[in-house]
Parts: sequence; structure tokens; C-alpha cells
Amino acid sequence: MDVASLCLFLSSLTVSPNKSQFFKYDSFRVSCSEDEWRVMRRAEDGEVHACLSSCPVDVAFPDTDSGVYWCQGELGATSNHVNITVTGGLLILESPALPVTEGGDVTLYCRSKFSRNKADVHKDGVHFALTSFHGNLTIRNVSKSDEGRYTCSDPELGQSPESWLTVAGKKKKKKKMEVAEQRRGVNQACDTTEEETPPWESNGICNHGDGGIASCPADATAEVPMETGQSEDLPVTSQTPGSGPVVVQGRNPASEKLQQVRKWSITTYKCTRQALSEKLGRGSRTVDLDLEPRLELLKDDRRRFDQATKLAQTLADQVAQLAATQKTLGDAFAELGLKTPALHVEFGMNAEAQKFLCKSGETLTAAINSFTADMNTLVNRTMEDTMVSVRQYEAARIEYDAYRVDLEELNLGPRDAVTLPKLEQAQKDFQSQRERYQRVREDLSVKVKLLQENKEFFAGASAPREPFPLAPSNLLIGAPAAASWRDAVIGVNQSDERVTCRTSDRVGRKWSVVTATEDQRSSGWKLSEADLSVDRRGLEASPSSRLPSAECDGN
Repeated sequence: MDVASLCLFLSSLTVSPNKSQFFKYDSFRVSCSEDEWRVMRRAEDGEVHACLSSCPVDVAFPDTDSGVYWCQGELGATSNHVNITVTGGLLILESPALPVTEGGDVTLYCRSKFSRNKADVHKDGVHFALTSFHGNLTIRNVSKSDEGRYTCSDPELGQSPESWLTVAGKKKKKKKMEVAEQRRGVNQACDTTEEETPPWESNGICNHGDGGIASCPADATAEVPMETGQSEDLPVTSQTPGSGPVVVQGRNPASEKLQQVRKWSITTYKCTRQALSEKLGRGSRTVDLDLEPRLELLKDDRRRFDQATKLAQTLADQVAQLAATQKTLGDAFAELGLKTPALHVEFGMNAEAQKFLCKSGETLTAAINSFTADMNTLVNRTMEDTMVSVRQYEAARIEYDAYRVDLEELNLGPRDAVTLPKLEQAQKDFQSQRERYQRVREDLSVKVKLLQENKEFFAGASAPREPFPLAPSNLLIGAPAAASWRDAVIGVNQSDERVTCRTSDRVGRKWSVVTATEDQRSSGWKLSEADLSVDRRGLEASPSSRLPSAECDGN
């Protein structure tokens, strides 16, 4: 690169829509302002998950999408941190996820799933104010004293999760940060914004503050070497007359830092040029015919697995709600049976049927939750770890191709005293990048193979072992049981705990019996024209004319 000085700006994190709390199943997007940076999330259990520079959440869940988000660069630099909460409750407090500027206005919304009403707003556990009828509260002329934890509460809907409001200081004026090249005498200045309390270091070395602002004191310029082999032991001097120089003996941390920035910028420039050349079809690239098709399949599989996990979780929630409704309905039928002697038998049978359906729903919900937990482990841990390696492989491949192209261009050029040192350095850089690319490729190949084995094991472990018990299908709610008689009449006899199958079929037909309260199947009974009773332990008993509530399947 011909430019001898660089202005380094940190990436900033944005949340769309700009709020820190979301209901379950809502959607939002977390993005970094720089494409080279990645969105990171720290979950409540402390585990860190990585995403691309733009991380969309189509269907939010508390377990998989709540946490602290930030942007992180390749050199380890980080952006501002934002805490996002996804709740399955009925109330949230919508406050800005990003800092608000001191002196401005901010509006807090206490929102419920049903409607907006007046609600109490608390700050740091103390009652703060009462919202308007529409649930909003506007704070005028925000100051640092307004920063803190806010919640809102409603007598009927409960309390929302805590939401942290951050107040940033006013931006006062612009100052200059100059990086001087010692040999060429070239100065390039970039405008930087100074906050009210800039985070300077005591020795005059530039330091980066939060919020994506590159900061440097107005009275200091770092004189840095920009040519290979130049001494790094240079003093940091002040430009303000009479202030005196600040000299750091021995190693100069500022020079080393800016040398790292320069190296990173050159690499970024080459990789960006290579990536654009590939997208425009003007450059060559290395293709691994064995690995890269498997990576495309892996990306598609991850999207499908993730979608299946979210749909399964939605199904589990809906089945759980249905089971709770059926339990309530069964209790209502039981109560009606006690209060209505004339329909005691009919209401009792329907009550038992609803309780059977409730139990089946609870069993199904537990099975789906177990499936979802396994899928979450596969998608958000095992596959995500492999996807991080995939992104590292793609970055290493682009960087390898970028240095390969540079070496090929130098080999095609003239050989003289100026180009030979550059060619030698290019060969060293190319060899280093090739070794790194091969190392990352081998590591990724092992992870892809292990992931395939895990997927096969998961598929085998998730296969059902036994048929799921079904609910009675020949009981009609609100009608006498005799109205649904066909091949068999079934029911539960509470007095002697017998299960009865009644049929008018020919002798020799096989039947299977499933009780209403236990998943036990007794099959192979030969029925005659007379009734046959089988108790819940599967033992033959005396004939019975009662109508129990169980399932009789004919084979």
C-alpha cells in the first residue's frame, strides 16, 4: 500500500428494531458496521456463540437468542455491548438497546401481548413514574442520572424483565489524529470525535474508547516507521510547543501497535481485492473439489435443522396449551357428571376421554422437548462450531489466493534489484499462507467428518421405539356412548378396574386392548360372540356388560 498512514475506526453494533426486549417468536437483526467483524453472543450460561457480520433472528426464543451481543474483529478488538432479552411472559419494556445522547429525549413503552394500558415504571427497584394510557413514558432532557435498570409492571399481567438504559456523553468538538512517516515526511490526518471524558492513557499512547470512536490526544503524534526493517524504538513526541516530548525508552508500544494495524490493513486490502475479483469473475481461486461441495450441503443442512428445531418448539408449546385445555375440559365434564345424574355416565366417559387426551398431550410434549433439546445441541453447538471453522477456512482460502496472485504477478514482471527483494518476501508470505490454509483445511475436514457421524448417531437415537398410544376415537362429546357403537364398544369400569371389549364379529378375530391410564398392550385374545373382559394386568376375567373407556383395536 502506498499510503503510509491509516485511520483505524472500531466497528459499532446496531439492533433493528432498536430495543432491548422482545416477545417470544418476535424477529430482530443484530449487525456490525464493518463486514470483516462478527456478531458475538454470550448466553446466560456463559457460552459464547459467533455469527456473521449481520445476524438475523427470524423467530426468537428465550434460550437461544437472549444474551449479551457485541462485535469482534480479527485482532480481538470489540465494540459496544448490548443486552437483549427474549421473554415468554406477557409484558416487556421497550427501551433503546443503543445508548441515548445526553440532553435528548427517550421514550419507554410498556407493551403487552394483548393491549396497552397504564403501567408503573420502576428504576433500580424504586417506583419512577406512571405511563400514559397507551403505555408510553417520555423522559425529557436525559442526563447521566437517568441511566439505570428499568422495569414496568401491571397488576394483572405481572412485571417485565429488566432493561438497562445507557446515556452517552455529549459530543463536543473534533480533533486531529496524525500519523507521520519518518522517511517520506507524509502526514495524513483523519477527523476523530472526542467525548467529554476521553479515555486517554497516562503515557500519551492512543487508546480506543467504547462506542466505535478512535481517540487520540490533540497534543500527541506518534512518529512511526513505515518501511520494513526500520527501527521501532522511536520516541513519542508532542506537537504542542513548550509541552516537552514524551519519550518511551526501549520498545515503543505505539509503534508496534500501528505496525500491527498496517499489516492487518494490507492483508485486508489484498483479501478484499481478491474477494471482489472472484465475485466479478475476473480472478482465479483455489477450489477443493472434495471439501467445498460438502460445505455447501452443510450450510443447507444447518438452515433446515434450525428451521425444524424452531417449528418443533412451536409445536411443543401449542400441544402443551392444548393438553392444559383438555385437562380443564375434563374437569368440567366431571363436575357436570356430578351435578347432572341423568347424564352421569355420558359426562363421566367424556371426562375420562379428555383426561386421556391430556395425558397423551403431555407425553407428546415431553417427547418433542427431548427432540428439541437434542436438536439445539446439534445445531447451536456441534454444527455452529463447525460453521466457525468453515468461516475460518473461507478467510484462509481467500488470503492464500490473494498472496498467490501477488506472487504470480511478481513472477511475470521484470527481475531487478528493486523487485528481487519484493519477490523473495512474497515467496515467504505465500509459503506461510499456504501452510496456514492447509492446516485450517485439514482441521475442517476432520470436523465435517465428525459432524456427519454425530448426525447419523442423532438420527438413530431419535427414532421412535414404540408406537405412540392414541386417544379413543369412538367417544362423542355430549352424546350417549351408544351413539358411537360400531364394531366395538369400549370404556373404563372404575369399580372393578376391568377393561371390556364388546363385539358382534365372528369367532377368531384378534383384538388388542390399551387401557386409559397405562400404556400396556395385551394382544392375541380370541373373542367369541359373547363379551370378554380383560383386566389391566392382561389377565382373562369374567364377562362384563359394563362400558369402560379404553381402546380396542381389531387386527
